[in-house]
Amino acid sequence: MENDKIIKVAIYTRVSTIQQVEDGFSLETQRERLIKLAESNNYNIYKIYEEQGKSGKNTNRPKFQEMMEDMQNKKFSKILVMKLDRISRSVSDLENIIKKLQENNCGFESASEKIDTTSAMGLMFIRLLGIFAQFERERISERIKDVFSEKIRHGGAITGNLPIGYKIGLNANNEKIVIKDLEKEQFVNDMFNKYEETSSLIKTVQYLNDTYPKFVYKGGFNTIDLKRILQNPIYYGCLRDNENYCEPYLTYEKWKRINDLRENKNIKSEKKYIYLFSGIIKGACGHRLSGSSFKSRDKKTVYLGYRCSKYAHSGQCENLFIKEEVIENRIIEILPSVITEEISKLKKEYVDNGDTTKNINAIKNLEAEKKRIINSYNKGWMSEYEADEEIEIINEKINKINIKAPKVDIKKLKELRNMKWLDIYNELSRENKQLLYRSFIDIIEVDVKKYRKGYTDFIKIELIK
Repeated sequence: MENDKIIKVAIYTRVSTIQQVEDGFSLETQRERLIKLAESNNYNIYKIYEEQGKSGKNTNRPKFQEMMEDMQNKKFSKILVMKLDRISRSVSDLENIIKKLQENNCGFESASEKIDTTSAMGLMFIRLLGIFAQFERERISERIKDVFSEKIRHGGAITGNLPIGYKIGLNANNEKIVIKDLEKEQFVNDMFNKYEETSSLIKTVQYLNDTYPKFVYKGGFNTIDLKRILQNPIYYGCLRDNENYCEPYLTYEKWKRINDLRENKNIKSEKKYIYLFSGIIKGACGHRLSGSSFKSRDKKTVYLGYRCSKYAHSGQCENLFIKEEVIENRIIEILPSVITEEISKLKKEYVDNGDTTKNINAIKNLEAEKKRIINSYNKGWMSEYEADEEIEIINEKINKINIKAPKVDIKKLKELRNMKWLDIYNELSRENKQLLYRSFIDIIEVDVKKYRKGYTDFIKIELIK
């Protein structure tokens, strides 16, 4: 009978990257003290959850999430920590954690603070500590920002990733500053000059990928990278309020001229078109296809189409431009057979699931059994733990009864296939055509290379399941 009184506990330890080297905060120190706490209270340790180099600003931590899941599965009934802020430094997160602890009848004990979560005073105390912990974190964040601002004002280097073309160096006083990376100087100069010459992101990107393969990012330099670099004021020597922060690559006038060129080009292309297959179309290469337009030679006709997003950003894909009308005509041609094939699949799936009526009745009986268990618990004939165990067993039985009624209504698919929908379709606006496709098509895969070689099977359609 004595073993019935032994409480099963989880030990949770955490250190941030900085705290790993601080005395008293190491995982080893926390672990040792909490094991001693468990032993002195005759607790049975279920598991030790350790989090290394993880911030307490939120609860998106693997071991913490694992612990909370184990708590919900009744693996233990109390959590031990060295200090409240090991769990969370956020007041809102702390409130959610307290709520989950209460819902799961799980206690909480801190080795540093005397906390009893079963009393109203204990709950108030834990909330107050959480508020102070968050305040301290915000105060530290403000101090760090002040330090960074002071460094920037004096031209000091800030640790972290530097823009391409710069690196950390030392000044005459042996202080860390940002200096040019001479190995990449030509790359940076060519990048700005090429864009100013072509006023084309894609042409500049292709040039950089071809000319400086060892300097571009893994997977290739792209237009998103380039836009970010072009608008960074550090390249004319400015960082925040310090206009002489580091050695510039170009004058402010040239930097502004290049960025004005980029912004003006964006303004010219502000006119938007409705692309019928936007959001549901991809290339055989696996990348998303983006809507794109171009004008005829006489500038009177605008052609809409699609091109690979990877090609658009880096020029590194062979899945080139294809007109929208080509895709639309082919979809109209093959859609009836695609729908017929889907109907056959759904019918087979539905039939193969056995005696549906029998399964439905079995589920009804199990649901009735669950209600009887809940009534027994409400009348005090069963403990909460016993009721939960019984309901969990019933839920497992229900899950094993495999009734797969098709999520797509077969009747509606038949109506769509049999109706003279092409006559109606031709009367629809582009907005309504787009909505029609999105209502029943999950993905359209286009193989542009196949189309250019004359193959008819260049399009595959997957309907929404």
